Amino acid sequence: MFEAYLGLEARIRCAIVALALERFRGSHDRWVQTLDELCPNFLARIPADPYSGQALKYRSTKDGVVVFSGGPDGKLRGSFRDDVPLNRLKLLYEFRLWNVPQRRLPKKHEAATR
Repeated sequence: MFEAYLGLEARIRCAIVALALERFRGSHDRWVQTLDELCPNFLARIPADPYSGQALKYRSTKDGVVVFSGGPDGKLRGSFRDDVPLNRLKLLYEFRLWNVPQRRLPKKHEAATR
């Protein structure tokens, strides 16, 4: 039960930071360089990773940004969607945000049927 709680808490904390990231992007038309830029206007403080007790992690991707927890073993790098096909079942401890041009793009099979 406690492991399930930690996983849920990690996901919730990532989502909280993601909302602040999106609000920042909407106000500044760019992503933050570091999560510290969110404080104090968008977050009072960066939530701690429930697994490590340290701040959640953040990185840029080729098409947006990701905020993530190191997970139970501390080895996760916020690269799930970079490395693994989306249809594969795996626990996620990350929250992705895409750059505006990459949002609402038609899926390849939808574009092919038009």
